Amino acid sequence: MKQLQVTIMVLILCTIGVSVARSELVAGYTFDGCLFDCSDNGYEGELCYSPAYLYSSDVPPGGSGGKSLCLDGDNCVVIPVDGCVFEGDTDFSIVFWFKTTQESGVFVSASSEDCTTDEHCMSVVMLPDGDIYYDNWWTSAAGTNTTGLNDDVWHHYAVVHSAPATQTLYIDGIEDGSGSVPVNLVCSGTTVVIGDVLCTALKNEWNGNGLGYPYNGFLDDLAIYNHALNETEVVEVMNYAPCETVSCPCPWICALDIDPNVMTVFEAGETIGDFDVSLWCEPTGVVTVTVDPNNGNGPNDDLTLIGGSGPQNRITLSFDPDNFYVPQTVTFRAIDDNLEEWLDVDERHYIRLTTACADPNWDGKTK
Repeated sequence: MKQLQVTIMVLILCTIGVSVARSELVAGYTFDGCLFDCSDNGYEGELCYSPAYLYSSDVPPGGSGGKSLCLDGDNCVVIPVDGCVFEGDTDFSIVFWFKTTQESGVFVSASSEDCTTDEHCMSVVMLPDGDIYYDNWWTSAAGTNTTGLNDDVWHHYAVVHSAPATQTLYIDGIEDGSGSVPVNLVCSGTTVVIGDVLCTALKNEWNGNGLGYPYNGFLDDLAIYNHALNETEVVEVMNYAPCETVSCPCPWICALDIDPNVMTVFEAGETIGDFDVSLWCEPTGVVTVTVDPNNGNGPNDDLTLIGGSGPQNRITLSFDPDNFYVPQTVTFRAIDDNLEEWLDVDERHYIRLTTACADPNWDGKTK
C-alpha cells in the first residue's frame, strides 16, 4: 500500500525585530517563529537545505518563552557570525536551552567545508551517554560531568571560554565541568552552523563512529557573547531572553501555528487528513495564507484539498486582529492514481503554505 507522508511547509516569513542589545552580545536567537538575530548586529540565520522548518510551543521553563526551534535531523541553520569570535586568545561564551532524546547530535559548530578532522574551529556535541563536549580543533575537549542529558527534558547549557586556554561548563546554571584549549586556535574563514557541522571530513569520521549527527530536538535562546560570563551572568541569561525587547505590535514574527505539521494518508481508499492553521500573534492588518497541496517529491496531483478551487484546488485563508487565534481547518485527500507500485511505498509530500503580511509594521521579507 502506498502511503504519503505529508509535511506542512511555510515558505514566506515576515519579520521585525526591535531590541536593545547587550554590548557583549554578538548574536542572539529566541526562535520565536523566525531566525532573527536580536543583537542588532544583523546575523539573521538561513536554512541549510530547504525552506521547511518548524517552531514549537514546547519551550523551556526559563528564557524568552514564545516558541522554540525544532530540528528533525534533516536540516540546520547557518548564521553569518565571524568565526574569529571563537579564537583562543579571545573571551567568549555560548549558551542555549535544549531538549532531545538523540544519542549524538551537533548543537552548534564552526568549521570550513574542506577542513581536516583535526582542524575544525569548535563544536558543541551531545555524546551517546548524554554528556556534552565542547571541542576545539579535535585536540582538546571539555565535557560536562553530568550524563543522561538526552532525557527529553529541557536543560540549559553554557560554555565559557576565558582566554587564553580555559573553559568552564554550566548545566542548568550550575558549574558542571572544565577544560582547556590550545592558545593558537585560529577560526577565520569558518562557517557557524546550528544543528550540524560543515566540515565534510569531520562529519564522515564522526558518523563512522556513531557520533555527531545533525541535531534532532528542540533549541531555544541560543546566544553568543564576546565576554566570559560569570556564574551570576549564566543564571541571568538562562532565566531571561538574550535581548531585551521593546513593545511592537507583533514582536519578532509573522508566524503560523500548524497542528499537526506531519501526517500520513494512503492512496488506497483515498484516505483523508486535516490540519489547523492560525497565527501565533495578533497582526495589525490582514494576513492571507495560500495553501497548495502538491509541492513535494513524486508525481503531482497525489493530493487534493477538499473545498478548494482553482489550480490544484488551492485554498486561501484570511486572518485579521479579530480571528488570528481561531484555528482554520484544512482538509485534504490522497488521490489513487491507479498505478501499480511496490507494496508499502513511502512517498514524502509537502503541502505548501505561502503567506504575505499586509501589515506596515512588518517588512514582508521572503525567507
